[in-house]
Amino acid sequence: MIKASAQFANDLTAIDWSSNGQFLIAGDFVGFIHLIDPNTLTSLGSSPAQHANKPNAWIEDLKISPDSQMVALGTHGGLSMIDLVKVIDGKKLQKLGPVNLALSSALLHLDWSSDCQTIMLVSQAYELMWLNLNTKKQLAASSAKSI
Repeated sequence: MIKASAQFANDLTAIDWSSNGQFLIAGDFVGFIHLIDPNTLTSLGSSPAQHANKPNAWIEDLKISPDSQMVALGTHGGLSMIDLVKVIDGKKLQKLGPVNLALSSALLHLDWSSDCQTIMLVSQAYELMWLNLNTKKQLAASSAKSI
């Protein structure tokens, strides 16, 4: 990773490898994500998060969807914003926009469901939320449902 990170002006803070092995996505200290070719470790492009270049805007966590079609990411200072980015043919990034989930603290972790329809998020305040990608809205927790 030292060879890959040397080409970037800012330190990398998060990284994920696509399940199809065609690309890597890395997030940096100022809130940008970078599409990286795994064979040459060269950058194929980058995309700013909603809070890029703002204080505390490093990429806290990012994950590539299991089908390698999308990236979900959150910045530390973004609190409740989750950015969604589409990966086109493993060679280009297309920003889909932010989703506001009203987390009360910075994102700690996120992950995808196996069907790529839901993202699970945990904040530093230990909030646990689920995002439905079709509606771009929060799903009710199973514990919050009435019996």
